[in-house]
Amino acid sequence: MTKMSDLEELLLKLTFCEGLSIVGKWKVLEVALQLEYTSFSIDEIMDITNYQKKKGTLQASWQSLSLDQLKEKMAMQKAVSFFSDSYPASLKHTEYPPLYLFYEGRLEWLDYPSIAMVGARLATPYASQV
Repeated sequence: MTKMSDLEELLLKLTFCEGLSIVGKWKVLEVALQLEYTSFSIDEIMDITNYQKKKGTLQASWQSLSLDQLKEKMAMQKAVSFFSDSYPASLKHTEYPPLYLFYEGRLEWLDYPSIAMVGARLATPYASQV
């Protein structure tokens, strides 16, 4: 990693990549932090995650996510990355926290006592059934 923006770009790419679970995304991020490297090929992603189920989906998604496309997606919404000082500490300590939190409203309200409901942007088939 030559600069923080490389890590942020990887976080964005992992966030929007289809075909990879949150556990797989965290595996990739952990390797990136350990090796100080963020320019993973699709083959490296597959090796790190040991995930073959949705290889076609994952490969197409990973290769199609350009930096310009990621910036465009982020320009349309408010978000806080896991590495931001604004990321809620209580959520940071969960097993596999979201890499980005997308939000509406005022971020400073996170400093107040609160109750939260957190949901996935892409629900699993199980979540759709219940």
